[in-house]
Amino acid sequence: MTLGEMKKRCLQLAFRYSRKGEVLEDGNPGKKEYLLMLPALIDAAQKELAASAGKLRAAFAVSHFPPENLLRIRGEELFPVYAFDGEDLVFCARGAHACTFAVDGNADVTFEERRQVGGKLLVSKLGELRARPTQGFETFGVALAPADPRSTVAVRFCGDNAFHLQQLALYAEAFEAERTPPYRPYSVYRLPEDCLCLEPDGVWVNGRPLHESPAADGFLPGNGCVRIARGAPGAYRIGYYRFPKTVDDTTPDDAHLEVDDDLQAAIACYAAGQLLKEDDRVLSAQYLNEYELRKANAAERDGPQPYLRFSARTGW
Repeated sequence: MTLGEMKKRCLQLAFRYSRKGEVLEDGNPGKKEYLLMLPALIDAAQKELAASAGKLRAAFAVSHFPPENLLRIRGEELFPVYAFDGEDLVFCARGAHACTFAVDGNADVTFEERRQVGGKLLVSKLGELRARPTQGFETFGVALAPADPRSTVAVRFCGDNAFHLQQLALYAEAFEAERTPPYRPYSVYRLPEDCLCLEPDGVWVNGRPLHESPAADGFLPGNGCVRIARGAPGAYRIGYYRFPKTVDDTTPDDAHLEVDDDLQAAIACYAAGQLLKEDDRVLSAQYLNEYELRKANAAERDGPQPYLRFSARTGW
């Protein structure tokens, strides 16, 4: 059904489509007022129905292959925290082209290239950074350009006051400073704007269902995002239920509504019931009751969905 056809059905239920066998002109005061109200009402109804009964499926892809940290992390602690108490902290890795770290206090950071030339160790300065976090831990990224891509890069941390260092990594890949990926246990990926909720058993990684993959424990849904552990790399396909496309004053009448046929009647009942709240409260209540009944029947047919929650983004 198109938006124009839905508007016609709503007007017919609200007795604003025709009079004495003649179709009312769109400029008719009563019909015009209702036409201006209908897009918002239709949109509110279709989204509420999508949240309780309609299942519009979609999917998006996530390529989760975080760069390898070249540093040999001490012991079994993958994300250690180092304390600077006056003695320089020095870390080295061969073939590094980018660095990332987080500090909670003022730190002076120096980057050096160390390479053997004629049997002698040649140390050259690659750059320096004065890290000045404003509140708590702050993450910094640095691009490195050693003369020999295979040489060893050393990172030295010092300062006038004590601070803590964490999430330190040296990467072989070259990144722009502001685009250097932070070294964290999880990477965060935002869900699409039209996402209603994730589809149960709808996540696949490397062509396998998530629950059959070793990455299952590293995938955590969140509020408006998903988090994927650094130790769970792969190509993810994440299925979700989505809201229908928004209907507003700019939507053309020939646009098709993205709801099942059996829910279209529910939308018409809802819109007509809202239109008649001031003019005919009895008929309005009847239409709204029928809408709730149709919505409940559709939700029961499609199975319980307690994880779905609907909230109007613009109100009605």
